[in-house]
Amino acid sequence: MAWITKTITYKVPNQRHSMDDSEGKTSTEVYHGPSKLILWLCKTDKTEGEDYGKNDIMHVWDADNMTERPMPLDCYAVELDATESDEMAVRAAMIAPEGGHENVEAKLSGDDSISGLCLKKPKLYEVECGPADQLNAIIRDPSSIMEVYSKQDIAIDAYDPATGKWKPLKYRTGVTEDRTDESIRAIRNGKLQDSDNMFNADMPAALQKEWTDYRQILRDIPEDWKDVPNEFIVFPTEPQTVDTRYDEKTDKDDIVWIKDRDAIADADALKQIENISNVG
Repeated sequence: MAWITKTITYKVPNQRHSMDDSEGKTSTEVYHGPSKLILWLCKTDKTEGEDYGKNDIMHVWDADNMTERPMPLDCYAVELDATESDEMAVRAAMIAPEGGHENVEAKLSGDDSISGLCLKKPKLYEVECGPADQLNAIIRDPSSIMEVYSKQDIAIDAYDPATGKWKPLKYRTGVTEDRTDESIRAIRNGKLQDSDNMFNADMPAALQKEWTDYRQILRDIPEDWKDVPNEFIVFPTEPQTVDTRYDEKTDKDDIVWIKDRDAIADADALKQIENISNVG
């Protein structure tokens, strides 16, 4: 199998989820995966009921593992060579069907059919934000390829067959449907509604206080978190439940807590959040 191990140097924005990269910041990751991929892209414009539009990537194979198969008439094939440049390796890392890095989730599930990854699983970082007596946010390494670039955008209108050029890589934004002002409000209201009936006469006083405090924290979110970007808002954990900011089985060992940060090893990640208001 013609797999390669390649250190990729790639551009990162001035700060997390920004479009501005004028400061010339870069980071590195190790790609371990196929040297070449075969892509099938769509020839036609998207029509009602279809998932793909013109020049969207429909299928991806490791070039060495691809067996002879008929290509749909509405597709054309393109080879992506990960050895050509760091930029091409970034594309390969995000869309390749398998890689040589360990897939932690697959290992814990015991499912041997789940492929490995082309990039190592990113670290998670605790970042200081919001009220001092509440939980801090935990985010994926903001300098990692999967956080810097948009995987979905790479696959949409990906290539120009007339010129033989790929669409430029695009940075991810922090705008998601579950982090708009309306969504934050809806989540908070839903949690308040779900906890309306959590009190009963037989409940110990200490537990009653936990639920009372939990509901008050929810009510105070608009005021307490008003100066923090929506993507960093942390909802309180329900009493007697586990911390929902991360998965205890798959993520616990990957978290860099604030007290454990290393000025050198964590420099690229920390530079991505150093200028975000009320986040540190």
